[in-house]
Amino acid sequence: MDVSSQVFYLPCKISNEQFRLASNRLMTTGAFTPHDLVSNAKIETLDIFYAPIYLIKGNFSAQWTASFGYDRKVPYTHYVRDETSNTTRRETRTRIVTDWQPHSGAATGNFSHKGYAGKHDIPDGLIQDINVGLAAPFHGTTGDSLQLEKAEQSPRGVFDAQFQRSVNRQIERSVKSFAQGDQQRDWQWSSQVSLDDAILVFAPICHYVFSYKGKTFEIWIDGTDAENSFVENLPKDSSQITSSILNFAPFLGFFVLVIGSIFLHKDLFHGMRDFGGGYYVY
Repeated sequence: MDVSSQVFYLPCKISNEQFRLASNRLMTTGAFTPHDLVSNAKIETLDIFYAPIYLIKGNFSAQWTASFGYDRKVPYTHYVRDETSNTTRRETRTRIVTDWQPHSGAATGNFSHKGYAGKHDIPDGLIQDINVGLAAPFHGTTGDSLQLEKAEQSPRGVFDAQFQRSVNRQIERSVKSFAQGDQQRDWQWSSQVSLDDAILVFAPICHYVFSYKGKTFEIWIDGTDAENSFVENLPKDSSQITSSILNFAPFLGFFVLVIGSIFLHKDLFHGMRDFGGGYYVY
């Protein structure tokens, strides 16, 4: 695999103040979050850094074998015994017979994946939504004071840890796309995976850790787009949950009453019959 000697980076577009405001906004969007969460949350970590991300491209080839089954209807004679007349009659029926044929072939394909190579637990969804197409060549400085996190894994390590399984599933889908007939069985294949290229891109990541009533929570924000963010399960205000349940209770009671009335009237009219322009109960 060729690791590109050229390194890229995404300029950070969020200041510390914008980061703080975005974090506060996210803290107030959760369902049943406490009203005092922003004011009483204690900041544990407020950090913006450049995270190492590898853009990995590769290809695969697979040799496969399988058996494909083709169904056909075959007529046969079935004898039915009539115990009443003590006779036997013949019936022509059909059964499904499957003819199996061996097949083999080759499947090929390409893949491209984006993986974080650092030591933090950055949510993968955040990494995947970063627009690396806006990256600029890195010439030793980003033009700001943010730190560059060191890549802790090689491109091969990132691939093996994060993408090997997904590529294996891609290979399986590619192989089985050659399926023919009405049934298939005995799939077997051997594959080779090649990593062709890996490009290192440093992307700005905002990490906010806060504590509230003895528990710690995390917020992750894309430093190029604050809309791309991840919030760990925020604290819930039990009083708001209780109030919501109590407010909903009258509507639930009314709904149960309506449903009960429908079934009651259904049973009543089930025991009535039209008679001379009226009804009588039987």
